[in-house]
Amino acid sequence: MTLRELAQAAADAVRQHGWQATPARAAVGAFQAAQAVAEPRAPLKRDEEWGPKTRAAAVRAGASSAPPAYFAPPTLASVLPAPAQPPTLDMQPAAFRAFFALTPRFEGYTPYMYPDSKGFVTTGIGDKIDSPEAAQALEWVKPDGSIASPGEVAAAWHVVKNAYPAVQSTAAAKLTDLRLSKASIARLALDHLEGDLRVLRGEFPSFPALPASAQLALEFIAWAWGSGFPVVWDRIKPGLGTQFRAAIAGGDFSAAASIVREASAHEESINRGIVPRDLAVEALLLEAAAVKRLGLSASKLFYPNPVGKAAAVGGGALLAGLLLAGGLWAIFGRS
Repeated sequence: MTLRELAQAAADAVRQHGWQATPARAAVGAFQAAQAVAEPRAPLKRDEEWGPKTRAAAVRAGASSAPPAYFAPPTLASVLPAPAQPPTLDMQPAAFRAFFALTPRFEGYTPYMYPDSKGFVTTGIGDKIDSPEAAQALEWVKPDGSIASPGEVAAAWHVVKNAYPAVQSTAAAKLTDLRLSKASIARLALDHLEGDLRVLRGEFPSFPALPASAQLALEFIAWAWGSGFPVVWDRIKPGLGTQFRAAIAGGDFSAAASIVREASAHEESINRGIVPRDLAVEALLLEAAAVKRLGLSASKLFYPNPVGKAAAVGGGALLAGLLLAGGLWAIFGRS
């Protein structure tokens, strides 16, 4: 196969199977090996990961419709700092900061309006603005630096809404020239987060005392499914959301991770792009289980690093490592 054919095969495999599946990793590895021979001055490492460098090399080689990279993407922290944490927000500071740093990895960072996979007009880091009025509540900037009028915002919103399903996600960048300011994106994300947490505190009364990793996992789920997601999960399978509530209330975070896996299976079959976020949620819940088992501080967040390193001082490194290894096998072994 030519380099172009290998690049296209890798892109198609990632899109079809998901970035962690064996066929995708094999196809990506084959392309990386061939690219290293073809471009010895800038060879790719054969790690079988569909990262930014591999994706860029595949595009250079001629792959079309290459899916997004899933490793080391831009984070919100690199675009604008996280806003100050409101004193009324019952969230561990480590979880709060990580939310703003990690969410763009799974939701993207788009200062423009776009239709998501279901046709909802969205912006920022996955913030739904599915009405002209919701869009008009934000400050949109025109290319000359002036602020768009309500009429201009509404017109742009209708252009984006009507472009679905032919145009989705980042392909919508050229539909309008209106862009959100950094301050508006930060404010929108914080408002969304505060709204989620008001509901989550009702759904999960123990939320303020949960380990930072469990708090972050719950917010990641709420961001994707809506803050009342247990009700939605009960519709997917009777009792599923109720079981999840009980698992969190009882501190059985390993069971909660298994329920997340079950709840996400159908959506993943439709949209493999959500797999990285689902894997992160499971890893965070398994970290919470290790934190509880080892008696570590609930305020600390170790993800994406191993819990075992932090537990070494307390003599629990081996147990933490075993817990984490078992959890990661359960996660990545399901692809």
